[in-house]
Order: sequence, then C-alpha cells, then structure tokens
Amino acid sequence: MAMIMKLKKSNRLKSVFNFIKSNYFFIGIPLLIITAAALLQPTVRANWDNSYRNNLLNEWISSIAKENVLNAQEFWLFRERYSPGHFTYNPDHVDLYQTFRIVDRNNSGKSELLYYHSPRIKSVESITTNNNELNEIVAAINSELILLKSENLLIYRDVDDNSTPLLHLYFLKSIDEMRKTNGFFDYLSSEREILEGTYWLHYSKIFHVMDSF
Repeated sequence: MAMIMKLKKSNRLKSVFNFIKSNYFFIGIPLLIITAAALLQPTVRANWDNSYRNNLLNEWISSIAKENVLNAQEFWLFRERYSPGHFTYNPDHVDLYQTFRIVDRNNSGKSELLYYHSPRIKSVESITTNNNELNEIVAAINSELILLKSENLLIYRDVDDNSTPLLHLYFLKSIDEMRKTNGFFDYLSSEREILEGTYWLHYSKIFHVMDSF
C-alpha cells in the first residue's frame, strides 16, 4: 500500500514537471519578467526591500545636506520611488475640470490644496501668505530633533504613537518653483490671481524602518 502511494506521488510530480517543461515559454518567461521587475524596478523594489528603501532615504538626505538646499522636483521623484501613492484634492480650494484648478484660498494663513497618500509618505501641498511658517514650527519643537534646517527647509526626527521612527519635512518655495514642480494645475489667469502674494508650503511625514540618521 505504501509502495502504491509513493508511486502515485512520484507520478504526480513527474506530471507537474513535464507540464512545466512543455510549457516553459508560457510559465518560465513571465515568471522571469516578474522576478526581474521586482529586483530592478525601483518603485516595485521599494515596496518589499526595507534596506533598499532606507538607502534611498539616506542618499536623499545626504544630497540635501551637502548644499543645505532641497530640490523640489528631485523630492517628488524620490517620493514616488520611495513609496508610490496617489493624490486627492481639497474641494474647499481646488476643483476638478479637465485638470485640477485652484478656485479659492483663505484670506490669510495656509490653504491646503493637494494630499499625497502612500504607505510610507503622507504629504500636504499648500499655499500660504505667511513666509514665517517654518520659524514658527521650529520654535515649537525640541531643537535636538532637528536633522536639517535652513531659511526655507526643515527636517526633524520623531516617532508616531506606535514608536515607529519618522521624519517631518517642511519646505517653503516660491509659486514659480511650484509651477515648475507641480504639474497638476494649469496656472490660468484666474489661478495666478489667487496665488498672488502667496508661497508654496510643503509638508511630508516620512516613515522609515531603520533609524540611522
């Protein structure tokens, strides 16, 4: 009886092997492509490789520290590689026509426009009439937590309620810089009128695995 069971098991294995062998092109090639994509495609690899993702973060922080300046376009590329996500908009200030359009803002202070959602980065794109926003934030936090700081840039360390290490990123840029980076808006004359006298304020909460900073 045991010998019969072994023969049946052996025959099943042979059948599976023969099926894979005869259908290698349809099974092996797609599997190879999927594996290569997981290993080589940055946005795919960052989803499962903690070490790779942490290296991306370290390299990005190091590049900023050299000049103490953040390139907004490079950050948008980094964000998509580090933690791919999607945008939603704030209907109080943005409406959706064929493209997003800025339709209103608060008379003073900050007006939130867009939100970026992903597993490891949450961002808010705002405009503000207050060019002193970052100094007010700095005054409210422990200076020992600050990783990088300049006139228009602030990055500091923190942990969330689950003790997961994270970074808070703020930067303040001109509306011209926003136009170069943020392609969601057409910057029509009506939008330019709303944006007059404002600055682009960005905030991101970046979650990371290994606190190596």
